[in-house]
Amino acid sequence: GLSIAYQLKCRDPAMKVTVLEKASALGNGSSGWSTGFMRAFYSFDETMQLALDGIKAYKNWGAYTGVKEPRAYFTETGALWMLGKDSAENQVMKERLAGYGVES
Repeated sequence: GLSIAYQLKCRDPAMKVTVLEKASALGNGSSGWSTGFMRAFYSFDETMQLALDGIKAYKNWGAYTGVKEPRAYFTETGALWMLGKDSAENQVMKERLAGYGVES
């Protein structure tokens, strides 16, 4: 809900948006703890593009939010996926990611 509220205000700063939170504080639920890992590979191209847009926002958090000195930051570490694919399938996956500018 908070992300949607943020996007609505970005689109129309004059819009009045109210966020109702059941918990005692914002980000108290599972979404508040889910920022530990981001990935770029998904089955559908549209989902991959959404994920990459999100990664770009996190990498440039200050510019994305308009905060001059944000306390949040992005650290790229990499990951190892053990998918049980053969070499040909892995190559297709690698080429698909490269088409989106993702090094793999």
